Amino acid sequence: MPKDIDTLMKSDPQKMDYFGSYWYWRIRGESTLMDTDSLPQKSYKQLARDLGMQVVSEPSEHMLGLLELYEYLKTSPFVGPFGTIKNPVLVPSVMTERVVGCTGGSGEHEHVPLWFRCREGFLYRCGECDQIFMLVRVLYSLPDGEDPFPADPDVDDVFDNDIIAKGQFKWNTGDYVKWPVGNATYKQLFLQGKWGNPVPESYEPDTRDTVDTQPLHKHKKYTQL
Repeated sequence: MPKDIDTLMKSDPQKMDYFGSYWYWRIRGESTLMDTDSLPQKSYKQLARDLGMQVVSEPSEHMLGLLELYEYLKTSPFVGPFGTIKNPVLVPSVMTERVVGCTGGSGEHEHVPLWFRCREGFLYRCGECDQIFMLVRVLYSLPDGEDPFPADPDVDDVFDNDIIAKGQFKWNTGDYVKWPVGNATYKQLFLQGKWGNPVPESYEPDTRDTVDTQPLHKHKKYTQL
């Protein structure tokens, strides 16, 4: 767990490294789910954002549609009219090359599969039935500088540390720690004086390199607010 939770939760999650992003969304997501009073009142968009999920929008729906179309096309046989020079068989691909197998037409016009590499920018003629193929690129791109996961204007993207405190007092009371991440997070903020309490002069953690997970009241010098 990071040693400075307060700075982490105030940072922009889009500019974090893998380690910071993992803990940011884990703490934010678990805090949201543990806040049973506010959870039923959240909208779908707000809940999706708090859990680190992408909010559905028109650009994301279009992107998902392209992916589903490509997944369908790459696993399904081509069905359509016989390919000619004016109306070739279109071969979708995300790359500049794709292996194609031609079986001719149907019934008496069918032949043994003939495999060839179809490349972008050329028309390809089957050596058995003279059918014409042409590769078409399927591009998944956004305009330069555009955010692939834009924040919805109806979503509040500012994390409130008080949610951690509410979860701490609700789930981690007495000798029972039912929310370990929340307990460790709350304790770290307590030791930094983020809850309005005086910063302890000395503190010996359970382990040298990690934030301890023992209940805060177990330490004789410190008590919860």
